[in-house]
Order: sequence, then structure tokens, then C-alpha cells
Amino acid sequence: KEGALSVLGGTQPKVFLDYLEAGNANGFNSRPLFFQVPRLKRTPLDSELADQQLLLYLGDLYEAAFRLGPIEPLLSHSQGFNNGEAPVPDLTRAPKFWLSKEATERFVQVYDHLEDKSISAGSDEVEALWAKAPGQLLRWAAPLQFLRTYTGMEAPSEEWRPPDHLLPPGFWRNLRERFNYDESQIEDYVRKFYPCISTETIDLATRLVIAGKTQGVDLVERGKDPVREKLRVFLEYTKKHTPKSSSKGVKLGTIIRNAWNGRNRPSAPDIKQMAQLAKSQGLVVLVENGTAVRSVR
Repeated sequence: KEGALSVLGGTQPKVFLDYLEAGNANGFNSRPLFFQVPRLKRTPLDSELADQQLLLYLGDLYEAAFRLGPIEPLLSHSQGFNNGEAPVPDLTRAPKFWLSKEATERFVQVYDHLEDKSISAGSDEVEALWAKAPGQLLRWAAPLQFLRTYTGMEAPSEEWRPPDHLLPPGFWRNLRERFNYDESQIEDYVRKFYPCISTETIDLATRLVIAGKTQGVDLVERGKDPVREKLRVFLEYTKKHTPKSSSKGVKLGTIIRNAWNGRNRPSAPDIKQMAQLAKSQGLVVLVENGTAVRSVR
């Protein structure tokens, strides 16, 4: 009843290669069709009913490490505990981080910038690195905001009321009854249990993510360019071992022997070419009649 037949499937790479190597007597090798889905620029999704019904929010990802429930008693009793025992942590809640209006606008700007970097990437690896950056930015923003708030690095924001779609029905009514309509206690509760991510935190998270992604792109490109990778090793060794005397340097032969293992060790002509390349970029100077190099600090 209501049977179905799947017409799509996958083949493991090794199995597929075995088919190709076996020849094309049965016509199998003419059947596979390959296509690539075009990379279209993405846009952030606005909050919809399906999003509002989700049980998990951004802050829930940090419940284990940054749960405000277990940490709050420790913060409240920072001067010490009775009988040397810490208070029992509250394990009944999960924080719900949310972006202020200005932080949301800033995130959209950064999102578009990161998308442009992803689309203009010259390889699938680099494209994937930048494509994941917006989500990582948000994941970094939550613990950063937590640290900035509880270390006093950031003054309390005037925007502390979270959007209605983050709150359960009757939230404000129940909260007022719980705290006997004490607005200061209500505000304190909301600030702790519904932390607002500020524009400054988004900026900090952006710098951290872009720095990490830039380093990742550099690693990918070096992996594809053996000369660039060897030049990096050459420069690192030279910088580390450059002597204090301005007339002395690191012998090129010493760099060949010690900077690489036997399998990857460059030849003498290659190391001379690297030295000239590094010199043309102003990274080293040649000394001792061109047999040694000094790092330009």
C-alpha cells in the first residue's frame, strides 16, 4: 500500500571506480549524469511561525558551558559560601540570547560581506570556509556577550526587553506576579535569563571569525602551492635563528638541513631562489657573500 521506488541514490567512490575500471561492456559507464548546483547568494531568513515554534534557540547551544542557572549562584555569592559549600545550581533553565536592533542590522551587513567573500572564492574549499562564517559568528557572539557582561567590560544596555516571539505566553504577567510587580527585580531577571547581544559583541565576534577564516584560507592556499608553503617554513626558521650580530646570518645550508625533514627538503638551487624571493619582498637580507640570510625584524 502506497509503495514507492527511489530513483536517486549514491555510489561510494571506490565502488564507482571499480565500475569504470571494469570497462563499458554493459553500458553502465555511459549512464551517470553529473551536474553542479549554481551557487546563489543567500539572505538571512526573517522570523517565521516555524522558527518561533522551535524548542531550541541560540543560547541553548551553550547551556552546558555557559548556563546562567548554575553560574548565577556563584556570581551572587562571590564573597564566599556558608560552611565552605557552594549553593545548589539551578538546572531548570536555558538562556535565550537575542540580538538588539542595532546588532541585527550590523549582523546583516557582515552577513552580506561574508557571502560576497564566499561567492567570489576561487575554490570550493575557500567557498565553504566563508559560507560557514555567519553561523560561527553567531555562535561566538553568545559566550562573548556572557563574558563581556559578567566581567563588567560592557555597560548594561538600555534595550533589555526581548522580542515577544522569544517569550512564552503570559510571560510578563507571570513575571510581575512572581516578583510582586517589583520592576527592578523583573528587569534583573530578564537581563540574566534573556541576555541581549550588543553591536560591540557582534563586531568583536566578526573580527575573531574573519581572523580565523583568513588563516584557514591561507592554509588552503599554501597546501595547493608548495613553493608558498616552503617559503613560509624558510621564513619561520630564519626569523627564529637570526643571530644578534648584524653581519651574521643563518646559513642557507643550515636551513636546508634543519628546517625540513628528508622527504620535503628543498635543493640548493631551490633554497637560493627562496632567499631571492624573500629578499625581493623585503623579508630578509643576504649576508656573508650571499651564503646566509638575516630576517628583517
